[in-house]
Amino acid sequence: MNLGRWRQQRRYRLAAAAAALALGLGPLPATVLPASASTAGVPAGCPWMNTRLSPGQRATLLLNASTLDQKLRWLDEQAANTPAQTTFGGVTYPAQVPCTPTVVYTDGPDYVRLTSGATIFPAQLALAASWSTRLAYAKGRAEAAEAFRAGKNAILGPGVFSSRTPLDGRTPEFLGEDPLLSGDLAAADINGMQTGNPGMPVLAVLKHYVANEQ
Repeated sequence: MNLGRWRQQRRYRLAAAAAALALGLGPLPATVLPASASTAGVPAGCPWMNTRLSPGQRATLLLNASTLDQKLRWLDEQAANTPAQTTFGGVTYPAQVPCTPTVVYTDGPDYVRLTSGATIFPAQLALAASWSTRLAYAKGRAEAAEAFRAGKNAILGPGVFSSRTPLDGRTPEFLGEDPLLSGDLAAADINGMQTGNPGMPVLAVLKHYVANEQ
Protein backbone atom coordinates (compact mmCIF):
# COMPACT_ATOMS: atom_id res chain seq x y z
CA MET A 1 0.00 0.00 0.00
CA ASN A 2 1.49 3.40 -0.92
CA LEU A 3 1.90 6.14 1.69
CA GLY A 4 -0.73 8.43 0.21
CA ARG A 5 -3.39 5.72 0.27
CA TRP A 6 -2.43 4.73 3.83
CA ARG A 7 -2.78 8.34 4.99
CA GLN A 8 -6.17 8.66 3.33
CA GLN A 9 -7.46 5.47 4.96
CA ARG A 10 -6.08 6.62 8.31
CA ARG A 11 -7.96 9.92 7.98
CA TYR A 12 -11.18 8.01 7.35
CA ARG A 13 -10.63 5.85 10.43
CA LEU A 14 -9.89 8.86 12.63
CA ALA A 15 -12.89 10.75 11.32
CA ALA A 16 -15.12 7.77 12.03
CA ALA A 17 -13.77 7.51 15.56
CA ALA A 18 -14.38 11.21 16.14
CA ALA A 19 -17.94 10.94 14.89
CA ALA A 20 -18.58 7.95 17.11
CA LEU A 21 -17.18 9.85 20.09
CA ALA A 22 -19.45 12.81 19.46
CA LEU A 23 -22.38 10.43 19.59
CA GLY A 24 -21.09 8.91 22.80
CA LEU A 25 -19.96 5.64 21.27
CA GLY A 26 -17.12 3.31 20.46
CA PRO A 27 -15.88 1.97 17.11
CA LEU A 28 -18.28 1.77 14.20
CA PRO A 29 -19.57 -1.62 13.11
CA ALA A 30 -21.03 -2.35 9.71
CA THR A 31 -24.80 -2.02 10.09
CA VAL A 32 -28.09 -2.50 8.32
CA LEU A 33 -30.66 0.01 9.45
CA PRO A 34 -34.00 -1.44 10.59
CA ALA A 35 -36.92 -0.29 8.49
CA SER A 36 -39.15 -0.22 11.58
CA ALA A 37 -37.09 2.35 13.53
CA SER A 38 -39.41 5.18 14.61
CA THR A 39 -38.59 8.68 13.39
CA ALA A 40 -40.98 10.50 15.74
CA GLY A 41 -39.29 13.57 17.14
CA VAL A 42 -36.26 13.26 14.87
CA PRO A 43 -35.29 16.56 13.14
CA ALA A 44 -35.95 16.51 9.41
CA GLY A 45 -32.88 15.53 7.41
CA CYS A 46 -31.02 14.34 10.53
CA PRO A 47 -31.69 10.59 10.86
CA TRP A 48 -28.56 10.19 13.01
CA MET A 49 -30.43 12.01 15.79
CA ASN A 50 -32.80 9.05 16.12
CA THR A 51 -32.02 7.65 19.58
CA ARG A 52 -33.93 4.44 18.78
CA LEU A 53 -31.08 3.42 16.50
CA SER A 54 -27.88 1.87 17.83
CA PRO A 55 -24.82 4.09 18.32
CA GLY A 56 -23.08 2.47 15.36
CA GLN A 57 -26.08 3.01 13.10
CA ARG A 58 -26.33 6.67 14.04
CA ALA A 59 -22.64 7.30 13.44
CA THR A 60 -22.81 5.47 10.11
CA LEU A 61 -25.71 7.66 8.97
CA LEU A 62 -23.81 10.82 9.91
CA LEU A 63 -20.65 9.72 8.12
CA ASN A 64 -22.55 8.70 5.00
CA ALA A 65 -24.14 12.16 4.86
CA SER A 66 -20.78 13.95 5.22
CA THR A 67 -18.17 14.75 2.59
CA LEU A 68 -14.50 13.94 3.18
CA ASP A 69 -13.81 17.60 4.04
CA GLN A 70 -16.65 17.58 6.56
CA LYS A 71 -15.21 14.43 8.14
CA LEU A 72 -11.77 15.99 8.33
CA ARG A 73 -13.21 18.92 10.29
CA TRP A 74 -13.55 16.62 13.31
CA LEU A 75 -9.76 16.27 13.34
CA ASP A 76 -9.08 20.00 13.66
CA GLU A 77 -9.63 21.51 17.09
CA GLN A 78 -11.17 24.85 16.10
CA ALA A 79 -13.20 23.45 13.20
CA ALA A 80 -14.59 20.66 15.37
CA ASN A 81 -15.45 22.98 18.26
CA THR A 82 -17.47 25.37 16.06
CA PRO A 83 -19.20 23.34 13.30
CA ALA A 84 -21.08 26.30 11.77
CA GLN A 85 -17.95 28.43 11.24
CA THR A 86 -16.18 27.93 7.92
CA THR A 87 -12.96 30.01 7.95
CA PHE A 88 -10.08 29.43 10.36
CA GLY A 89 -6.79 31.30 9.94
CA GLY A 90 -7.27 31.67 6.21
CA VAL A 91 -8.29 28.02 5.70
CA THR A 92 -11.88 27.45 4.56
CA TYR A 93 -13.88 24.33 5.37
CA PRO A 94 -17.43 23.52 4.28
CA ALA A 95 -20.05 23.93 6.99
CA GLN A 96 -21.00 20.73 8.73
CA VAL A 97 -24.26 18.97 7.91
CA PRO A 98 -27.22 19.97 10.12
CA CYS A 99 -27.41 18.43 13.60
CA THR A 100 -23.72 17.53 13.57
CA PRO A 101 -22.57 16.77 17.12
CA THR A 102 -19.80 19.03 18.38
CA VAL A 103 -16.43 17.52 19.18
CA VAL A 104 -15.01 19.77 21.89
CA TYR A 105 -11.26 19.33 22.16
CA THR A 106 -9.22 20.39 25.15
CA ASP A 107 -5.51 20.49 25.64
CA GLY A 108 -3.76 18.80 27.44
CA PRO A 109 -1.52 16.08 28.65
CA ASP A 110 -1.41 17.20 32.29
CA TYR A 111 -4.80 18.80 33.00
CA VAL A 112 -7.96 20.07 31.31
CA ARG A 113 -6.75 23.41 30.04
CA LEU A 114 -8.75 26.64 30.14
CA THR A 115 -11.28 25.10 32.52
CA SER A 116 -12.19 26.71 35.81
CA GLY A 117 -11.68 24.43 38.80
CA ALA A 118 -9.72 21.79 36.88
CA THR A 119 -7.19 19.72 38.79
CA ILE A 120 -3.63 20.48 37.73
CA PHE A 121 -1.95 17.10 37.86
CA PRO A 122 1.81 16.70 38.36
CA ALA A 123 3.94 17.16 35.26
CA GLN A 124 3.95 14.20 32.92
CA LEU A 125 7.69 13.94 33.46
CA ALA A 126 7.01 13.43 37.17
CA LEU A 127 4.45 10.77 36.30
CA ALA A 128 7.09 9.00 34.22
CA ALA A 129 9.43 9.05 37.22
CA SER A 130 6.88 6.97 39.15
CA TRP A 131 7.18 4.05 36.65
CA SER A 132 3.56 3.28 37.58
CA THR A 133 1.06 2.30 34.90
CA ARG A 134 -1.55 2.06 37.67
CA LEU A 135 -0.97 5.70 38.57
CA ALA A 136 -1.05 6.71 34.89
CA TYR A 137 -4.41 4.95 34.48
CA ALA A 138 -5.83 6.69 37.55
CA LYS A 139 -4.61 10.07 36.32
CA GLY A 140 -6.16 9.52 32.89
CA ARG A 141 -9.44 8.42 34.40
CA ALA A 142 -9.64 11.45 36.69
CA GLU A 143 -8.72 13.92 33.95
CA ALA A 144 -11.27 12.46 31.53
CA ALA A 145 -14.02 12.69 34.15
CA GLU A 146 -13.23 16.38 34.65
CA ALA A 147 -13.18 16.96 30.89
CA PHE A 148 -16.56 15.27 30.41
CA ARG A 149 -18.16 17.24 33.22
CA ALA A 150 -16.82 20.43 31.62
CA GLY A 151 -18.49 19.54 28.31
CA LYS A 152 -15.29 18.48 26.56
CA ASN A 153 -15.09 15.10 24.87
CA ALA A 154 -11.59 14.91 23.36
CA ILE A 155 -8.31 15.44 25.21
CA LEU A 156 -5.18 16.41 23.29
CA GLY A 157 -2.93 14.12 25.26
CA PRO A 158 -1.05 12.26 26.46
CA GLY A 159 2.16 13.41 24.81
CA VAL A 160 5.20 11.32 23.93
CA PHE A 161 8.48 12.21 22.30
CA SER A 162 12.13 11.55 23.02
CA SER A 163 12.87 14.68 25.12
CA ARG A 164 16.42 14.77 23.79
CA THR A 165 17.24 18.23 25.16
CA PRO A 166 16.36 19.86 28.51
CA LEU A 167 16.22 23.21 26.72
CA ASP A 168 12.79 22.49 25.24
CA GLY A 169 10.30 24.28 27.44
CA ARG A 170 7.60 21.68 26.80
CA THR A 171 9.60 18.66 27.90
CA PRO A 172 7.71 18.42 31.25
CA GLU A 173 4.49 17.82 29.27
CA PHE A 174 5.85 14.50 27.99
CA LEU A 175 6.75 11.15 29.50
CA GLY A 176 10.51 11.19 29.21
CA GLU A 177 13.12 9.86 26.83
CA ASP A 178 12.71 6.13 27.36
CA PRO A 179 10.44 4.88 24.52
CA LEU A 180 9.29 1.74 26.32
CA LEU A 181 8.45 3.51 29.56
CA SER A 182 6.73 6.44 27.86
CA GLY A 183 4.77 4.08 25.62
CA ASP A 184 3.57 1.93 28.52
CA LEU A 185 2.56 4.94 30.61
CA ALA A 186 0.86 6.65 27.67
CA ALA A 187 -1.14 3.48 26.96
CA ALA A 188 -2.26 3.30 30.59
CA ASP A 189 -3.15 7.00 30.57
CA ILE A 190 -5.22 6.52 27.39
CA ASN A 191 -6.99 3.47 28.81
CA GLY A 192 -7.92 5.48 31.88
CA MET A 193 -9.31 8.30 29.75
CA GLN A 194 -11.27 6.12 27.34
CA THR A 195 -12.42 3.19 29.46
CA GLY A 196 -12.22 4.35 33.06
CA ASN A 197 -15.55 6.17 33.18
CA PRO A 198 -18.39 4.15 31.62
CA GLY A 199 -21.13 6.47 30.43
CA MET A 200 -18.72 9.42 30.19
CA PRO A 201 -17.06 8.94 26.77
CA VAL A 202 -13.88 10.92 26.16
CA LEU A 203 -11.38 10.41 23.34
CA ALA A 204 -7.62 10.61 23.94
CA VAL A 205 -5.46 12.06 21.17
CA LEU A 206 -1.85 10.86 21.40
CA LYS A 207 0.31 13.68 20.12
CA HIS A 208 3.74 14.87 19.06
CA TYR A 209 5.35 11.48 18.52
CA VAL A 210 6.05 12.17 14.83
CA ALA A 211 8.02 15.10 13.35
CA ASN A 212 8.24 16.99 16.65
CA GLU A 213 11.63 15.85 17.89
CA GLN A 214 14.23 18.40 18.85
